[in-house]
Amino acid sequence: MFILLSSLIVSIINVVISSQLFFKDMCIRNNGVAFGIGIQYITFFSLLLLLSLVVIGVITRGIIKYIFFSLFLLGLSNFVIRILYGSICDYINIFNLVINISDLFIVLISIYAGVYIFFFERKK
Repeated sequence: MFILLSSLIVSIINVVISSQLFFKDMCIRNNGVAFGIGIQYITFFSLLLLLSLVVIGVITRGIIKYIFFSLFLLGLSNFVIRILYGSICDYINIFNLVINISDLFIVLISIYAGVYIFFFERKK
């Protein structure tokens, strides 16, 4: 449950920070998906991915359910920014890779999910 609550808080923070930085023109606009890779119909595919996370979250149990809903919330914050401003606002520079706080948490939660599934779920 902690992972879900922290994802909600990070998502809200991301929307607030991104909105402020867009108004001040102080962010790097990311018109693509991960690492700026451009695809057609990005809004459609983003929505499809978000809905898939919800469906998978509904049919799973245990901590995996919270992981999928957390990823949904984090992705939703980027989706909202994309709808409002036409692109994602990236503002954290890590090793010359510019991301936002939601992206960072998506990566961290995905790593956690992989470790959890590999080491704990396999034993069941």
